[in-house]
Parts: sequence; C-alpha cells; structure tokens
Amino acid sequence: MTKNTKSALVAIMATDPTVTAEQRDAALAALEGTKLSAPLLPMVKPSEVQRLLGVKRTTIWNLRKAGVLVPVHVPGSKRARGFTRESVEAYLRGNAAAPAEAAS
Repeated sequence: MTKNTKSALVAIMATDPTVTAEQRDAALAALEGTKLSAPLLPMVKPSEVQRLLGVKRTTIWNLRKAGVLVPVHVPGSKRARGFTRESVEAYLRGNAAAPAEAAS
C-alpha cells in the first residue's frame, strides 16, 4: 500500500464520526499487517469459560442455549468463537441462573 493511500484512509476515518478510536486502530493495524495488543471483541474462549466457571463443556453449551452466555463469532473466521466477556462476568457476579438450573 502506498503512503498516499494510507494517508487518505486515515483522513477518511478521522472525519467519520461513526468510527471509534478502537475501530480506527484496528483498521490501521490490519492494513499494516500488525497484531493488536488487545482483541477487538471482548470475547472469552469456551475453554476459558470452563476454567472460570469450573463447569464442563456441556454446561457451557446449556447456558448458551438458555441465553445466559451470549455467543460471539469473529467475522471472517470459520472457527473463532466464544462468549461475550460481559455475559461471562454477569454470570460470575450471580446475575444469571445457576449452572444446575441451566443444565437441566
């Protein structure tokens, strides 16, 4: 990519009020082929949810079906899936049904 093209894209993103700073940084990182230090989506992998909640994989999927854990799919990826950090944290705070209730 030429320097002029990159400059034009930066200028366009800077003037668009719907583009957040995180989105702009992510787009620039993607254009430069660099990795971001933090994920774009606040996603928790299923294996991490298992560890955090101390439950089996089946319970996690039952919590998903019950609407307690909100699933996330990374656009452009066939395999990257997880759950929103917000739904996992809400469950940990006790704002969701107990695993035994969701698993049944």
